[in-house]
Amino acid sequence: MKLVVACEDTGAIKVVTALHGTDTSKPADDASPAQAVSITTHAEGNTRRSKVLQLVHSKHTGNIIVSRLNGAVEVYDTSKLEPAAEPLKDGAEKNDNSSGTIDLLQLVQENKSLIPPFENKDSEIFIDLLLDDSGRVIVATNKGSVFIWASEDKISNEPLKFTLPLDANESVESLQIH
Repeated sequence: MKLVVACEDTGAIKVVTALHGTDTSKPADDASPAQAVSITTHAEGNTRRSKVLQLVHSKHTGNIIVSRLNGAVEVYDTSKLEPAAEPLKDGAEKNDNSSGTIDLLQLVQENKSLIPPFENKDSEIFIDLLLDDSGRVIVATNKGSVFIWASEDKISNEPLKFTLPLDANESVESLQIH
């Protein structure tokens, strides 16, 4: 099994490969529980100020879509996470990250210009990232902005933008679609 997790301290995304029965709550030196087979780090160019706020898996494409504290929305290709993917052999193509492993999560779409980067507690931040049944991507902010793309492969394009009518000191905590 493969788990995709976001790292709060570095802004990176990690892929944890584990066998059935793995218990990550036990220390690695405890001989009884099975441990993760491998942990690879991706999206390493980020920091705490660009940490992942929301991470969702698309049922339509299998890709992972994230919203970040710095105002970016990104789509990562997960096709290399399939169980059939073989580990690297000698002479196989490697990416340029420090671990020398193949890049299991490749950034395929990105939009960095939706909201200004986080500065302080009054900054606009993403509060929800949703995919509806038809594949539309919807991102909402605490200041009432709602961004909608027709599909995840359009993330780098300008989205439709709506602004919810809010009072000056009012903020949005979550968004639900029915």
